[in-house]
Amino acid sequence: MSNSPFISQNTGKHTLLLLSFLILVIDMAFASFTNISNYIALPILVLWMAFILTSNIKISKNERTFVIVSFLLLMVIVLYWVIRYSQLNVYTFMVNGNWLLLGVISIYVMKLFSARELSRVYFTITIIIFALLFLFIGMGRVLLSVGEQNEAALVTTAWYGSLFMLFSGMSLVFFLHVKTMLPKIIALAIFLLSLYLNFSILQRGTNVLFTIAEMGIILVFLLKRKGLVCFLSIAVLALTLYVYMSGLLVDMFDWLAEIVPSERLASRFKSISFALYYEDIAAGGGSLNARNRLIGVSWDTFTSSFGHFVFGAGEHHGENTIIGHHSFFTDTLARYGIIGGVMVFVYFKKQYQIIMSYLDKNTDWALYMQCAVVFLFYVLRNYYGQLAYALVNLVLLVFFPLTFQLIQFYKNKS
Repeated sequence: MSNSPFISQNTGKHTLLLLSFLILVIDMAFASFTNISNYIALPILVLWMAFILTSNIKISKNERTFVIVSFLLLMVIVLYWVIRYSQLNVYTFMVNGNWLLLGVISIYVMKLFSARELSRVYFTITIIIFALLFLFIGMGRVLLSVGEQNEAALVTTAWYGSLFMLFSGMSLVFFLHVKTMLPKIIALAIFLLSLYLNFSILQRGTNVLFTIAEMGIILVFLLKRKGLVCFLSIAVLALTLYVYMSGLLVDMFDWLAEIVPSERLASRFKSISFALYYEDIAAGGGSLNARNRLIGVSWDTFTSSFGHFVFGAGEHHGENTIIGHHSFFTDTLARYGIIGGVMVFVYFKKQYQIIMSYLDKNTDWALYMQCAVVFLFYVLRNYYGQLAYALVNLVLLVFFPLTFQLIQFYKNKS
């Protein structure tokens, strides 16, 4: 049995590329603390693109399709920006480009680096996760201590909270499957800190509800028997429909609003309760109604004309009258039309297939389905918000596959 938990067919050293990639990971992780992160990343991206375009590394069919779609979508973004069909500044353009390029680089990282180099990448990302958790929690606790609850929720942007929602799910999966004590403790620490950040500091209703649902579905798959899981899934669905039709769902959100210690979360739950009671999202008011209205702005743009349906209206950064900027998928349709929509669909489909290719559905069905649940909530968060960022691509295409390998290593070892 190999001493390394990570699998690689490459045994060579790639010192420059490894160092540049680690700098890139650190740069993207702490992007919220500086305005120059994308400019720091630029020479590293150029280096990696030069390597990728001249290398003869073999990648799978799904990976090749993913890379091609990434470059095609990037070409559309660049074309719209050059001809001024899209109205966005250089910084936003680089953010959009980095998301796609980091996905491509992640594919080649997994193919190129040796097992030892992958270990260093995994160790670095793990340290970064803890650093971000302690930074955001520390900043939030200072504001909470002086009664600035709403300010504490703004210590970082919403997508960081969504990323830690994914970490909550993956660390729970790791904790449930690995029996070795030290990695189990580390996974538990990430799990508890992520929950504390989202529930007590950031207090964003969507991430809180998504985290609860994500954990609930992951725990269902502990049963492992497909027939029992399917039966319980149908039973839960039937119960959910009954609760909704009977009005008990309104009572549940009223109850949550009463018991939750956070005024911010209580107001979110009250908004959902009003929306359900009156069967109208507008009745919920607040951020719920605003988000729904902005999603509608993008949909209206997409369906407003044949030209917008096919080609979209381009990006319009800094205003929400053409692109609502509150749903990545709907915004993509409004920006780049059905052409862009198809490319993004293929992108996410191939991304899922690449990530899940590190697991065997036949030999460990429960683990496979639990990891699929984490990806499902990544997709859902891109419909109700946006989670298509460079750091997220690094986590999905590098950190999570390495985590899958680590889980399997410890399971085989035990």
